[in-house]
Amino acid sequence: MPIEYEVLDDGQFIHARAVGTVTDEDFVEYEVAHACDERIKSPADELLDIAPDATMQLTQEGIQEALRKVKELGKRCPRRHCAVVVHSFRKEAWDLAKFYEALSRLHAPFSVIVFGNADVANIWLGRAPFHQS
Repeated sequence: MPIEYEVLDDGQFIHARAVGTVTDEDFVEYEVAHACDERIKSPADELLDIAPDATMQLTQEGIQEALRKVKELGKRCPRRHCAVVVHSFRKEAWDLAKFYEALSRLHAPFSVIVFGNADVANIWLGRAPFHQS
């Protein structure tokens, strides 16, 4: 799966990483999977880290579909804050992340902020910065 995640801190933190090619179907699958994941305890914070070499074949329609499907599940949203980290300087990656941020602000009960740096994102989430090897 191009978007993989792990649940940390007794279910209070989701650390996700997007690698390779990410399609609409991948994003929908990811959103539904962690909306149904019993390990995640509400409210949880999430860091979605988009790898610099990730190819985003995700569309605005795909983001809307993911939010719609999660809403249809009728489950309580486990997230409180979501930090999306875009390491790429490609405009389309930033545009999609900002669209998700805006759409979530309108239709989801959690806040999404887009960052260009994982350490800053972790600080916003109230976590210590981490360094990947």
